[in-house]
Order: sequence, then structure tokens, then C-alpha cells
Amino acid sequence: MFADLTLARRLENADASVAADCARAYAQRHPDSGPTVRTFAGGQAIYAGPESPVSQAIAIGMNGPVSADQLDILEEFYRSNNTPVNIELCPHADATLTRALSDRPYRLTGQSNVLYQPIHRGDHPPSHDRALQVHRVSPDNAATWANVSARGFVGSDAPPADIVDLIETTARSESATCLLVTIDGTPAGGGSVAIHDRVAVLFGQSTLRSH
Repeated sequence: MFADLTLARRLENADASVAADCARAYAQRHPDSGPTVRTFAGGQAIYAGPESPVSQAIAIGMNGPVSADQLDILEEFYRSNNTPVNIELCPHADATLTRALSDRPYRLTGQSNVLYQPIHRGDHPPSHDRALQVHRVSPDNAATWANVSARGFVGSDAPPADIVDLIETTARSESATCLLVTIDGTPAGGGSVAIHDRVAVLFGQSTLRSH
């Protein structure tokens, strides 16, 4: 499959939708957190706490030009929440966005690749050791799942409380299905999946260092 604008737009919009749902779940858990999601230039400006990796703009510029005035609005949204402006910039975004950012003091802080794979009806999952089991997370065991996932992320048995809280928020999202993996009944890791426009977004995967 060639990653053209049509596919890139689907992937970016799915990512933005999942992040927006997580931000709304965060707002329900923290009612005083302020505004959470704003539609902006074809994408989503998302806020889920001042230090949250979810607080970023996603899929902007994927549906046409972005003006300087629109960037002003985006910056004011994050400024009002005392949060830096973080933008996930897709290479397929309209060139006007890249030019507008270059006229301002933005800098590149990292690059990431989105891996995708078509799934066809009748495909079978790979076989695995029967000792490994995958469990759907319910509200009753969301705290346990969040603790396991956070420990896998930070590589410590004592993850920061704000990281655990952010991950547990995912279990309250309307679109996410959260999964806990056990080996011989012992938690080993976890992750989440959400579906938007027939795109299954896999996110939040982590494995405990002992596994």
C-alpha cells in the first residue's frame, strides 16, 4: 500500500479521534481541568493536562491550507491552559502549515513513523503459548491494568501517580478497548485499541521488564 494523502488523512484523523476521546475522559475525571478539545484546521487541538503527552494538535492541515490567523487561535488555546504548543506534523499536511510554522519560533523535537497493515476477513492471529492470555479490562480492574501498563512504560515498579492516572483515563474512554496480558496468571503487560473510520489504532502498549 502506498501512503498517499487519502491514507495519511485516515490515519491522522483516527489518531486525533482517539486522543480526543481520551481527553474527554480526562475532563470527566478532572472536571476543573478546563477545555479539552477544539476542532482546528481540519484536525483536533487536544488538552489533557499541562504535562500530558496527549496535549497536542493532531491532523491539522490535512484538509487544506492553514492561515496565520488559525495558528494564532491554536496558540491562544494552549496559552490559556498554560501548556506549550505541541504539533504532530504529518508530511502530507498542506504546505501552508509548514511555511507558517517556519515563520514562528517552532522547532523539530522528534520524528516518529506510523506503521500500518491491512487486515482481511479470514486472517488468523499468530499462535502463541497457551500460558499467555489476553483479558479485556473492565472498570473494576482498570486500576490494576493502569499500574501494570505504567510500570512497563517507565521501567519501574513505582511509576509516577500522574502517569498511572493518565493511563487509567484511557479505560474510561468511549472508544478504547483496553487489554491486559497475563502469563500463567501473572500480569505481564497491556495495551489498547480503538476503531475510527475502519482504522484500528493500537496504542499504549507496554511490557513489564521481567517479561
